Amino acid sequence: MPIERRTKVTLKDLAHLCGVSLGTIDRAINDKPGVSKKTREMILRIAEEHGYRPNVIAQSLQSGKTFEIGLIVHDLNNRFFSLLVDSIQQTAWEHHYYIQLAVSLRDTTREKEIIEHMLQRNVDGILLFPTNVGETFYEYLVNLGIPVTLMANRVKGPPGSRPLPFIGLDNTTVVKQAVEQIIAQGYEVVNFVAPYFNTTNSHNYYEIDKRYQAFLSVVEVHTVEHHIFSCQQYRSEIARLSFDKRTAFFCVSDIFALELLSLFTEMGLAIPDDVGVMGFDNIDVLKYVRPSLSTINYPVSELGKQGFELLHSTISGERVNPKQMLEAQIIWRDSI
Repeated sequence: MPIERRTKVTLKDLAHLCGVSLGTIDRAINDKPGVSKKTREMILRIAEEHGYRPNVIAQSLQSGKTFEIGLIVHDLNNRFFSLLVDSIQQTAWEHHYYIQLAVSLRDTTREKEIIEHMLQRNVDGILLFPTNVGETFYEYLVNLGIPVTLMANRVKGPPGSRPLPFIGLDNTTVVKQAVEQIIAQGYEVVNFVAPYFNTTNSHNYYEIDKRYQAFLSVVEVHTVEHHIFSCQQYRSEIARLSFDKRTAFFCVSDIFALELLSLFTEMGLAIPDDVGVMGFDNIDVLKYVRPSLSTINYPVSELGKQGFELLHSTISGERVNPKQMLEAQIIWRDSI
């Protein structure tokens, strides 16, 4: 005899509807072994038809997990981070996880406050695009009591310490290749554009520093004239240049490269004959830009996907490779 549908369907109700034991219902709903594929599919179908919603608090008490992770990025103004969040959210969803998203705005104090807030919310782990740096912060992360996976920017501990799980890009190889080819195309001056970049301060610029060191190693070998633009007013500084030599600009982000394309168009400079511009990231909006921007494709979707899976494996107690590197691809278009 079918039961009358209620606002809240319980596991006991499902067992009655499906004609199986409570134990079978529990194994099917919670993806445990010991139930056939056919039976599991039947139970999940009936559960959906009758609007069953699991008791998340009870599941958490039983498993010791909340099935939520914290995700901390620098900001969402840069399309790179928006695409990254999309990828992580989709992968988390496929693993039946939810994310608690926060932005640090590159503020070291705020980053720690966010982490503490997430700890109070009992997240199972944290995916972090770090702003803080140094051994003290490393010790802080290690002692949180939950898994932490770093993306793009590393946080290193003292010599001999175990590395925190990290996924990032092989910046060195791809930047060297790009700068070599820019020089080969006859540019007499090659400049590096990285606003806010300063290796002496307390902020984490690990990834940008890798690009800078790779850039420097190439221009110094070729004895090519070069300048570094790292202040917030980089656009006005560059506007005051003479451009009496054919000049190229290697930018650490497409956002800065797009600003320069706009500036040089306003100045009446021919791109790429007078001045060349290269970005980094290959954000999706570049398809609307003319002249089309040469850039380096950052596999951001893979960064998000593999970053979550690395954290998930750590949460599950699996042994993982603590350092995973992605390869980038140079995309030559009309601006170089």
